[in-house]
Amino acid sequence: MSRLYRHSSIPNKHPEYISFEKAVNSIGEQLTELKDYDIKVDSKNVFVKEGVHYYQFNLGKENELVYTVAIDARSGAIRNLEYKKAIDGNKLLSSYETLNIATNFLKKYYTGDFQTEMLYIKNDNDNTSLYSFRFIPIEDNIKILSDAYIVNVCPQSGRILKYSNDYNNTKVVSTEQYFSQQEILTKNPSDLGVLTYEGLTLVRSFRTRFRPTLTHSFRTTQKDQQLILYYDVRTGVLVHQLYHLYEQMQL
Repeated sequence: MSRLYRHSSIPNKHPEYISFEKAVNSIGEQLTELKDYDIKVDSKNVFVKEGVHYYQFNLGKENELVYTVAIDARSGAIRNLEYKKAIDGNKLLSSYETLNIATNFLKKYYTGDFQTEMLYIKNDNDNTSLYSFRFIPIEDNIKILSDAYIVNVCPQSGRILKYSNDYNNTKVVSTEQYFSQQEILTKNPSDLGVLTYEGLTLVRSFRTRFRPTLTHSFRTTQKDQQLILYYDVRTGVLVHQLYHLYEQMQL
């Protein structure tokens, strides 16, 4: 139980869950294209990862696993959809053709403004590849990283391989700032390298106890790898960091 609270988006309080049966029904309501698949359950327990509470389901036909689905145990939203069979097909779709597939799929879940980023992944062992798109909602010029949508598309088949999203409709907290970007630059050690300002970003992280936190974001390079650092605008404290893998697409 202590681990549950520690990783919960509501620390020290057990959240209210929807019933397991309601979570099952939400699959058919939101993923009508998968209605012909059998739903198989390994456990009726709620799992917790990075502040997200979810039920896990397997979808298949004739004992063959085809998809895994994670349903938010609090809201019933789809948190993860993943195609589990081998990549197939002989097409060779471009990045913009696969982007069109990804954005059309995204429209079922989000229709607001967003920043589009892309990561190309190639498997040299079997000569397959995928395009991973990250769509970051934007509100009042603030990137809401906590609500980012990931959609992976196979260019060989045009199939959606993965869809994931941790949070929906996170509201931008007060933009009243206690630390300016220059003050954060001044108070941080030089061993972080040259910091390039990336703007205001809303994040949820273990250090924020998964509560939405407005941050100043900076890009730097360490050991030849780009890194994004996020500093709480109220305290100036580093609350999140991640390696920069996705590159913004110029549309």
